[in-house]
Amino acid sequence: MFVVVSWLLFGIAASRLEDCSGRFEVIDNWEGGCNVEMDIVIKKGTTAWILGLISREPLTLANFWAGEVGWKGTKEITVRSYDWAGKQSPGSVFSTGFVLNYNPAIKSYKDAIKKITLTLKYTDRTSQKCRIVLDDKPSPKPTPKPDPKPNPTPIPTDEPEPGPNPTEEPTVKPNSPCDKYKRALELSLLFYEAQRSGKLPPNQRVKWRKDSALNDEIVGGYYDAGDYVKFGFPMAAATTMVAWGAMDFKSSYQRAGQWDNVKAMIKWATDYFIEAHTSKYELVGQIGLGDVDHAYWGRPEEMTMRRPSLRISASKPGSDLAAETAAALAAASIVFKGDQANPEYSAKCLRHAKELYEFAEKYKGKYSDSIPDA
Repeated sequence: MFVVVSWLLFGIAASRLEDCSGRFEVIDNWEGGCNVEMDIVIKKGTTAWILGLISREPLTLANFWAGEVGWKGTKEITVRSYDWAGKQSPGSVFSTGFVLNYNPAIKSYKDAIKKITLTLKYTDRTSQKCRIVLDDKPSPKPTPKPDPKPNPTPIPTDEPEPGPNPTEEPTVKPNSPCDKYKRALELSLLFYEAQRSGKLPPNQRVKWRKDSALNDEIVGGYYDAGDYVKFGFPMAAATTMVAWGAMDFKSSYQRAGQWDNVKAMIKWATDYFIEAHTSKYELVGQIGLGDVDHAYWGRPEEMTMRRPSLRISASKPGSDLAAETAAALAAASIVFKGDQANPEYSAKCLRHAKELYEFAEKYKGKYSDSIPDA
């Protein structure tokens, strides 16, 4: 139903892969561009594939996550698969996608594209060249052949087996693509726990990370990238994005069993922002110094270098930092609204968000001018 509705709303077209089995579909289009998804059924084992595109008008190709994009002039594009993407086993379905951008004066992507070909290189040193024909008939999404090999024995865990539910099918079937996305979501949130600074809670899942930076003026928050500086701006930006994702896809987080973990990730940051908001027009924007920190190659649990607190204020403004932190707290206030375990927390986040937004508007300036080490 969703795909049908999408076609009606966006006028989305599809295409056929002649002599090859698969799907080439424009899933979204707009003035001057479109978003393309492609599925290829691999009949024989492959070592590589090459996508060729010749256009009538100059265009660009972006966000191609499975191959290296090359140009010959402005109207010929070649994408050669990365090694990991080119090596596919027989019977599998390889999926990828990309974004095409072209002159907004062109009415349709079909007016911009002259020819698309796909060359598959097989393990037996033969190859097959397929011509992709653009039309308005939706191509069915292919399904891989069943794997003749038995599924590997699952790794035992401490989690209890879910009980049977005769009235409802399981949301995520074992060994399904959804199960892998569920695991990827879990590991993505686990990454943030490895970046935690401060006094860690008893339910910390990354056991090798211990308490650290307990003498910081503001304890807690997340370390930045591979070092131990706490930069307020990227921390706030990451928190904003995760919080918005949690709002938009709450049911998906719940089905994946990650709702409590994403809330914990957000709250670890917002607790820090609230403490860093030391007065109405003052915010600690950084703890630690980049050069000093980068010279240290040890663990954060053992660092002893000086970690000064750097802040913005009415006399040293930072509208970008204050506004981004306000955005993170405002988004978090929506995530925690109605949370029975902590009913006051949403209002607390919103109060600080409003004050920080007022700070950003009233005292304007770039935070990097006030905190040059940022």
